[in-house]
Amino acid sequence: MEIDLTQLIIAILGIIFTVISAMITKYIIPWLRDRGLDKLAEKLVALAWSLFEDGQGKEKFEYVLDKLIVKYGKWYDVDTVKAVIQAAYVDFCAKRGVEPSR
Repeated sequence: MEIDLTQLIIAILGIIFTVISAMITKYIIPWLRDRGLDKLAEKLVALAWSLFEDGQGKEKFEYVLDKLIVKYGKWYDVDTVKAVIQAAYVDFCAKRGVEPSR
């Protein structure tokens, strides 16, 4: 009496791949997307700092917000993007020893 383990092995591999796919979808892709949003926000804040004059904080913010909404608006709401911009701005100021304006 021989037992064919092929079907059992295929079923186990199917379960393993399903679990891995679920983890990638639930954790890894959002984590990568968040990292991309954070990194782009940091770059755009620095760019806005150089493109606009002092006293043009609203224009700087709108510039960064517009760029991020175009790229990430389908995944994040505006409030989340604004929070990421604020965090990037505070980090930008801290690195330069500048007090963030309000």
